[in-house]
Amino acid sequence: MKKASEYRFTAVFTIAILLIVLVTLILNIWGLRPYYERQKIRSMQEAYREIDDAVKDDEIDELSDILDDYSERENISIAIYDSYTSMVLVSSERDNEYLLKRLRDRLFAGRGPVNEETVTQTGDYTITRTDTDIEFFGYCNDNRIMVLMSTPVQSMVYAAEQSNHFLILAGIAALILGIIAVVILTGKVSRMYKLELENERLQHDLDEKEKQNQIQREFVANVSHELKTPITVIRGYAEGLAEGMCQDEESRNYYAGIIVDETERMHQIVQQLLMLSKIESGQDELELSEFCLSDMLGDVTASMGILADQKHVDIVRDIEEQVNVRADELKIESVITNYLSNAVHHVNDNGRIDVRLKTEGQRVYVSVFNTGNPIPENELEHIWDKFYKVDKAHSGNYGGSGIGLSIVKAVMDAHGMPYGVKNHEDGVEFWFELEKK
Repeated sequence: MKKASEYRFTAVFTIAILLIVLVTLILNIWGLRPYYERQKIRSMQEAYREIDDAVKDDEIDELSDILDDYSERENISIAIYDSYTSMVLVSSERDNEYLLKRLRDRLFAGRGPVNEETVTQTGDYTITRTDTDIEFFGYCNDNRIMVLMSTPVQSMVYAAEQSNHFLILAGIAALILGIIAVVILTGKVSRMYKLELENERLQHDLDEKEKQNQIQREFVANVSHELKTPITVIRGYAEGLAEGMCQDEESRNYYAGIIVDETERMHQIVQQLLMLSKIESGQDELELSEFCLSDMLGDVTASMGILADQKHVDIVRDIEEQVNVRADELKIESVITNYLSNAVHHVNDNGRIDVRLKTEGQRVYVSVFNTGNPIPENELEHIWDKFYKVDKAHSGNYGGSGIGLSIVKAVMDAHGMPYGVKNHEDGVEFWFELEKK
């Protein structure tokens, strides 16, 4: 991916340089000569104004300086002719004869070249263009002194061609240097990018390690908290037995029963933690088999009937018959048991629990709904966390460890099947799906 990015960057840069050179070359070919011609015409007009001012002020000596300046700087040949005496007052020496010949052709033959084109014409002067020259003919304001100017067009064409050649060479040089620069730059950027990725990866590892440490600390604290109560109860009742506080058999049996119950509670917590740890670590692989989910749901529901009757709660079953699935039977049973146990312990007194199983295409949808208070929206995403309890006080009353829904999450994730929870106005619905066999 990094190499592909470098190639794309180099390609974009190369195409950009080529486009710039191509556009500039086109502008030079079509626009450079007209630009040069306009600049020459402006120079001729400026030269005419300076000559006219010198003639008006009778400063004839300055004319030579003006002619030398424009001849050397602008490559414009200039001749100043006295039409009364038919004498050339001053001119560019090398073009004197040519300009006079052009002047005689205009004055006496009344013609210019066949391909002549008038560029600018006023009452004082005329500027024409031919294939070879741009020429200026005009009178100063005294209507006596005539000004003749000429500049070769070929020099402009040659200049444009040389400019284009230089532009092409410069473009090639810029392209080569640019590609070298891009390669060097992308190499540096790649190294910086790689270093940045390494830093991000290192920071991510540090954050992840800190997160794991925090989870581990919370896990140890939660386990300690969950085991603290039954250990305290067991110790208290065991000490009571040891100190002879129970003189009659009924009291001793009561104390012993509480110790057994708390021991069983600790055993369940440890077993749940072991199961959850094995599933999450991948050590406990799924044992897939085909079984009837309808029968399993009916059996688990029936086993919860005693607890439901104690709270005067009705369990309403809506279960399709003979729905077979292929999954890990024991683990799916733990999911159903946790859902139903959670519903029984959170349903309001004289409430209702709805257990449904229905098929939707190739999926089997199982849900357990209980009437009662909905789960706060800000806590919905946390209920699958280990040891998380929405109603902590109530959970303590019925001995909930906060591990059940974490086991549901681990089991369903291992199966790769969806699960979740929905709030309703009058209660909460937990659900999961499996593939129909």
